[in-house]
Amino acid sequence: MMQTKMRSNNEYSILGLGCMNLPLDNIRETEQIIHYAYEQGITYFDTADVYQRGQNETIVGSIVRELMQQDSNVTIGTKGGNRFHDVESFQWDPNPEYLRFALEQSLNRLKLDKIPLYLIHGGTIEDDLVATIETVKQFKKDGLIDSYGLSSIRPNVIKEYVNHSELATVMMQYNPIDNRPESIFNLLDKHDIPVLVRGPIMKGLFTKNYEQVLIDKFSDGFESVSSNELREQLRQIELDYNDLTTYAYKYIIDHANVLSIVVGASSLNQLKSNIESYQNLNELKDVHNNKNVFKDISYINHNI
Repeated sequence: MMQTKMRSNNEYSILGLGCMNLPLDNIRETEQIIHYAYEQGITYFDTADVYQRGQNETIVGSIVRELMQQDSNVTIGTKGGNRFHDVESFQWDPNPEYLRFALEQSLNRLKLDKIPLYLIHGGTIEDDLVATIETVKQFKKDGLIDSYGLSSIRPNVIKEYVNHSELATVMMQYNPIDNRPESIFNLLDKHDIPVLVRGPIMKGLFTKNYEQVLIDKFSDGFESVSSNELREQLRQIELDYNDLTTYAYKYIIDHANVLSIVVGASSLNQLKSNIESYQNLNELKDVHNNKNVFKDISYINHNI
C-alpha cells in the first residue's frame, strides 16, 4: 500500500482505519478487523477519547499497541478537547488545564508513554487560540506526543493554527460531494501540511447502496445540493466508473495532498470491500474530466 510522509518524515499508509464504529462488544471481531487491516498494509489507526467514552481508546489501544511493538511503522492517532457532559453528549473545552487532563487520560487508556499523533478535536475562533496552541506545543516539548494536528472544518480556525503552530496535519471530511476543503488547500499546501481525510465515502453515498443511503441519510440533500441532484451525480459516476468507492479514493488522491484517507469499518466485510476498492485504483482512468459532475460548494460560516 502506498505510503505518505509528514514533514517529520514519519510514514503513514494512504488508507487508515477509522476505529469509531468498530464492534467493541465483539472483541474477537474487532481484533480480526484491525489485524486484517494491518495485513493489507494499513498502518495508521484513528481513535478519539469521546468514542464510546474512552472505551474505544482502551480496546483499540490494546490491540494496536501490540502491532506497534512488532512494527515501528504502525502508528495511532487520537483526539482530545471535548469534555464529557452527560451519558450521551460532550462539549468543547479548550481550557489548557482540561486539555492536559484529557491527554493524560488518553495516555492512560492507550497505555503509551507518547502518542504518535494528537489531534485537537474542534475549536472556535472565540477560543483563546494562543493558549490552546501553546498547550499542545508544550505537550510535544514534554515528550507526551510526537506530533499534533487539528480536526476542524472551520477555515478561520485552521488559518490561525497554520500561521501560529507547527501542525502536522488537518483532519477534514472530504470527498467529491463535500468538496468544501478545496477552498483552503492552497493555504495548507503553502505550509506543506497534508490532509487527514475523514468521510471519504460520505456515509455510504459512494457505494453501490447509494439509493438507500440517499433515502435514509440525505433526504434533504447536502448543503446546497438537493437529494435529486445527488442521485443524478452518483448515477453519472456509476455509469462512467462503476465502483463509486474507487472513484472517491481516486478523486481525493488526485485533488489533495493526502496524509491518509481514514475509512471506517463496523465489520470485516465492510473493511474488505473498502480495501478492494482501493486496490482497483490502477484500473481507473483519470477523474479530472468528471469534476464538473459535482457542484462546487463552500463553507457558509467560519470563513477566513
